[in-house]
Amino acid sequence: MNSWKELSAVIFAAGLLVVLGTAQIRQGSDAWKDQVCKENLKRLVQTASLYQSDHGGAFQPVIVRTRPSWTYWYNYILKYAKDPRIFYCPANPKTEKILKADEGAADLLPAVFDPLSQSYGMNFCLSSSGDPKESDRAGNVRRIADPAYTIYFGDSKTVSLRPTKWCWMEDYAPLHGDCANFAFIDGHTESMNRKNLGLLHAFDDWNKDVKRWSNWK
Repeated sequence: MNSWKELSAVIFAAGLLVVLGTAQIRQGSDAWKDQVCKENLKRLVQTASLYQSDHGGAFQPVIVRTRPSWTYWYNYILKYAKDPRIFYCPANPKTEKILKADEGAADLLPAVFDPLSQSYGMNFCLSSSGDPKESDRAGNVRRIADPAYTIYFGDSKTVSLRPTKWCWMEDYAPLHGDCANFAFIDGHTESMNRKNLGLLHAFDDWNKDVKRWSNWK
């Protein structure tokens, strides 16, 4: 890629192909949920790219410890999202209520964003958490060595993906068979589990693969 604009164009084209493919699968099936989840993740990358375009390539913070409540990555990109349902994986039980409500009122009311139903996490290594004890350097997409290898978003039990031996099992959400879906910075998606996904630390039967998460030039 010669520029961030070219990368954005590729991401949007890939998202359109996924939309067309999703229409061929029976709604409500496991395959449909998997495909919608991957489409959502692609669209999250597209949406986040608009934030980056407005902020010199900087990633939105994962978490900022504001008062009275913390601010999360989705708060920063929500205004760029045309449809808030991209934040909900249909395979995640906590999205069932909001997705059914939106479906029933689709002709009357616009879809709404519910933070309690938000079901994706952002790679915690991409941006400062806002903790004063940590670096305040903002991660920038232009400093990523390999966008096609570096994870951006994925299925998660929390708002983040913390690939450490202390936190990973709190976040990891294998909602699609024995796999979780992940979107990479270049916009493509993959279904992954402990067989093909490495973390910052090796533990139990998880392998180490730092570049999946922290892959800077």
